[in-house]
Parts: sequence; C-alpha cells; structure tokens
Amino acid sequence: MPNKLHIQQRFNRKASSYDQHAIVQKQMADQLLQSLESEFSFCRALEIGCGTGYLTQKILTRPRSLQSYTALDLADKMLRQTEQAVRDNQPLMIPTAALRFICADIEEWAKTAPESSHDLILSNACFQWLHYPQKTLSFLHRILQPEGHLLFSTFGPLTFHELRDSYNATYANLGEKARRHILRFESCSTWTSFLKNAGFQNIKVRAYPITLYYSTVLDFLRSIKEIGATVSSPAHGLGDRRFLLPMMNYYKDTFQQDQGIPATYEIFLFTAQR
Repeated sequence: MPNKLHIQQRFNRKASSYDQHAIVQKQMADQLLQSLESEFSFCRALEIGCGTGYLTQKILTRPRSLQSYTALDLADKMLRQTEQAVRDNQPLMIPTAALRFICADIEEWAKTAPESSHDLILSNACFQWLHYPQKTLSFLHRILQPEGHLLFSTFGPLTFHELRDSYNATYANLGEKARRHILRFESCSTWTSFLKNAGFQNIKVRAYPITLYYSTVLDFLRSIKEIGATVSSPAHGLGDRRFLLPMMNYYKDTFQQDQGIPATYEIFLFTAQR
C-alpha cells in the first residue's frame, strides 16, 4: 500500500488534470448521488475524499435541508480547488458559514472527531486508499448519529483484471515467478465483514462493472497517471522496459476489441446504517 505522503503528492500534482481524465470516478459519483437522493434525508454531512469537488458541487446546489457540510481530502491542492469551485457556484442551498473544508487524513482525523456529529458520511472512490479500513470504519461509526447512514463507492478485485492477467501471463512466458503489480482491492464480502465488525447494520451493496476503451495499452496506463492514481503496487511498479513491452503486447493481442483496448473496473456501492 502506498504511503499517505506519496498519495497526497501524486494527487496534488494532478489536481489540474484530474477532472479531464476521471471518467469512471464521475460515473461512480453520479450513481452514488442517485442512491443518495432516492434513499436518504440528512442535515449534517461529511464527505471523505472530495477530490476536485465534482460530487460536492452537485450535492450543495440541490435543494435539501442541509445544516452543515464538511468536505475532507488528503490533497490540499484538490481541496482548495473544490472550495473555490463551491464558493463560486451560486446559488448554494446552504449558508457558506455552514461549509467546512478540511485537509486531513481521514484515518487520523476520525479518531478525535466529535461523537454523533454527522447523520450522513459519504465517500466516492476513496476507501481503497485506507490503510486500516476496519479501524477507520469503527471511527466513522462512532461519529455517526444513531440511525445515521454511511454511503460509499470503491473498487472491487476484478478491477483491471485484463492488466493483472497480462502480467501473470508474461511472467509465465518468461519462466519467472509472478510478482504483484496491481494494487489490492478488497472483495465485497471483506468490506461487508469490516462494516459488520464496526457495528453497522442494514448493509446493502450493489456491484456493477464499468469498461473504458483506449487506443493503446499505454494510453490506458497514462490515463490513470493523469488523475494522480496508480495501478501499480509500491513494491514492483509497472515493471522495467524488458518486461513492460511484452506485457503490453500480450494485453493487446489477448483483450483488444473492436472498440479498442478494454480496461474494466468493478464498482461496489455500499450503504450501511449505524
């Protein structure tokens, strides 16, 4: 798992290019927003990992009985971009005095956040970066009001399965022991266990795929880099040129379709109640 400083630095470097390339993250946010509007009412909300504010702006410009909204992100440049976009976007459906923008690591911040201080916690495409998801969910359970809701989307283990299979096949073709190059994404059952152990109830999940298509494998890898994320594990990276070229050739030869080079994302959308 990449350390938090490296995550922060990567996302800060790509704050200006994030919105152009975050196609999947925006689709995830739209699905999360649909669930939010159809299922929940809330007054005091906390958004974890607000990024450049795509979801934040949509929530704050729609009529609802909001009393306070806290947007939190690890990357200060992204957070400032969100704050500027929100304050420039009129009319907001909440007094500006009720808005808070906090640059912090949620895994540290939640430890000391006031108990029962929010009736909704939401997060889009962020929880895969948690180092200690079980502990963090327990902290989030504590700061939710009784019967408050947690709503989050994240990536499942089938994400980038084409890339993972291409790495494994290339190692086999070279007669070398396979190493993990793809970040680990937790399974649906693991996240459900985390939530139950943290004290949540009424847990629901919807799993669905999103597939994007690229002209080349290299275009796919570059698109991930442009949002500040990474497909590679910190231990092994994407591999050296000797290895990377045959891997990309295998990916192309095995998975290319009429639409182009596919990259599949497995999405989990979870709701749970304190």
